[in-house]
Amino acid sequence: MSSGRRVTEKLSDEALTAATGRGWAEWFARLDAWGAADRGHTEIARHLVEDEGVGGWHAQSVTVGYEQERISVHLTPKGDTKTLVGLGHLKLPDADAVAAYKEFWRDRLTALRTLLESSG
Repeated sequence: MSSGRRVTEKLSDEALTAATGRGWAEWFARLDAWGAADRGHTEIARHLVEDEGVGGWHAQSVTVGYEQERISVHLTPKGDTKTLVGLGHLKLPDADAVAAYKEFWRDRLTALRTLLESSG
């Protein structure tokens, strides 16, 4: 899946429903109700397989689709050696979750910067 399109554009609602019994909107609502916004990729995919009975490939597709719909990343080049990274989360439950994700991404982006500066 490397064309740059979101999984939800590549895997139709009809095909997903035929394979899993639910379409994108239903899966997103179910995952929101389960608290997926506060969980990582592996935990979401495992939940889909173990608790929802979704096959591995479709569990990964639903997980990636959910993450793509809930997290947006924007990269803006700032010259030859810098890029501005903008991150957005949708449907975070409260201000504490916003603060936690800000800290999480600040830590991850700092680690990425350190890695890139040390290798190049």
